[in-house]
Amino acid sequence: MSLRITKYFLLLPLTISLFGINLVAQEIEEVIVTSTKKATSVQDLALSVQALTSTDMVEAQITETEDMAELIPGFIQSPGIGSGTNVGIRGLIGTAVGANTTASVQSHINGLQVNSSVFTTIGFFDSSQIEILSGPQGTLFGRNATGGIINVTTTAPEHNFEGSMKFDIGQGGQTRMTYAQNFDLTDKLAARLAVQSYEKDGQIYNIHTGNNIDDRSTEDYRISLNYAINDTTEIDFIHQVHSADDNRSHFTANRCERDPFYGCLPWEEGQLNAPGFYLVL
Repeated sequence: MSLRITKYFLLLPLTISLFGINLVAQEIEEVIVTSTKKATSVQDLALSVQALTSTDMVEAQITETEDMAELIPGFIQSPGIGSGTNVGIRGLIGTAVGANTTASVQSHINGLQVNSSVFTTIGFFDSSQIEILSGPQGTLFGRNATGGIINVTTTAPEHNFEGSMKFDIGQGGQTRMTYAQNFDLTDKLAARLAVQSYEKDGQIYNIHTGNNIDDRSTEDYRISLNYAINDTTEIDFIHQVHSADDNRSHFTANRCERDPFYGCLPWEEGQLNAPGFYLVL
């Protein structure tokens, strides 16, 4: 009798663990992406895709591309030479400068290519999803998408009058305001208005002119229209205006004690503006 009870007690932890695994499996959320130009479950794609929903962005406090560098493995954002911004995926980033050059990592809003510098300044206000595709994507998105694609999907209009407003205040005179509102115009036509503004005081003091630089002032306006022709066909119209007065410092003074192994020794201050590499002949 005692042997039979012991066997039951030995089987009890196994039963509980299997039941727990079943519960976890049922809680996996299906994520729908449009990386292949159509809505598909990310589990069914033979692509390296990372998707962030609007809930993920709120929980991780992601408002700009520089915030993703702390969350997405292999994602890089760095200032360009003189102006602009470079974005990299899987540690690969192109820093070519010139009117005829194109970044290897392309940035898109609703599938349309946007300059990476403007893309990083606009941020992800009123966005429903961010998709990061790693590796060459020329088959889907055309030339020069050798490093990957970042595609932002904006929130679509709905047939209601729901809206939201958010106001953030931070140090350095930072203020960010976002507003979004749906409009149910007719049975077939819905509209959505989204507005964003961001202000930041300068934090670098210019001893020659006596003023602060590194300040920012941006504004964005977006209106989206959705018209349902029938049960299977819809027309979307999106118009967006972006305005920016950006005096951020891109490259400042740096020091490097060159080393053939490390590039720059991490424990020494080094010389001012010394390049961190060796030329081996």
